[in-house]
Amino acid sequence: MKQRPIHVPIAASIAMVILILDSPTAISGARIGIEICLQSVIPSLLPFFVLSIMLTSGLTGRNLPLLRPLSRFTGIPEGSESILLTGLLGGYPVGAQSVSAVHAMKILTDAEAGRMMVFCNNAGPAFIFGITTALLPSPGYTWLLWFILIFSALLTALILPGRTNRRIALPPSNPPTIPQALTASLKIMASVCGWVVVFRILLAFLQRWVFWLLPPWLQALLTGLLELANGCFALMNVNNIGLRFLLCAGMLSFGGICVWLQTLSVAGKVNMRQYLPGKLCQSVIAVTLSLLCQKWMPVGSRLEVPFPVLALFAAVFVLFVSIRQKSSSIPAKAGV
Repeated sequence: MKQRPIHVPIAASIAMVILILDSPTAISGARIGIEICLQSVIPSLLPFFVLSIMLTSGLTGRNLPLLRPLSRFTGIPEGSESILLTGLLGGYPVGAQSVSAVHAMKILTDAEAGRMMVFCNNAGPAFIFGITTALLPSPGYTWLLWFILIFSALLTALILPGRTNRRIALPPSNPPTIPQALTASLKIMASVCGWVVVFRILLAFLQRWVFWLLPPWLQALLTGLLELANGCFALMNVNNIGLRFLLCAGMLSFGGICVWLQTLSVAGKVNMRQYLPGKLCQSVIAVTLSLLCQKWMPVGSRLEVPFPVLALFAAVFVLFVSIRQKSSSIPAKAGV
């Protein structure tokens, strides 16, 4: 009988010792996390979650001929446009759940599902308009941020190798009733708040030990790489609006470790090998687009970026584009 790895119980034991030795820090972090959930996360996201579940559930499995050009642009199977739309509108990890469910029905191949998992799993308008509106000076910034995230996902799909042109047929879905959408939203909200509190405890220890040595923008960036909601709230300490906008675009497009763990939990048997490199590519594209948008911001708000920095981001973007492989048709053999 194969033994389970020992590193998990060892790590849990060390964490328990830290909690015992410094329980005030853990309690303070948990209290802040709960306050964030009660004062900001739940009021901002719950109504959006209910509406987005009703919208995306009604779209899944529908034949959407108007979106055929989008499937050809992104290289996904013709007939799977509703999955992409769900991934753009539903938020983390709704798109990943849709890809995993269709893969489990053996409609998507292993390669197709692994590729789609990258750009069909994004921060949705519920999170963007519910959380980031308070971070930016006007709704126009939030709309621009959402468009950047959509374009970065589509451009990532354009860059990723493994495109296909085959056709599939998705089974139709039954849109949920309002009570069903509310129940599903509460389950998602409980998961989101749980992750916020857990990572807020971790961040409390990091702030006591390390983060206080770092500038606010770097604290926000590292926080967002761990957990997205806490990272967005940490951006309030970044005074420059242009830098805040750029960091927000990068964090939302990457998702962070917490979103990655949530995605793994719903991925099923989908191969996740491309996920983190693909999300890094998407984040680079989003940051590059955010840099290009700086010149349209007011002079007092924009991030004045030196030309060498712009050239560096352009070079990184070109590097990602250059590694794109010319795809051959993906075999139609479905995954397990």
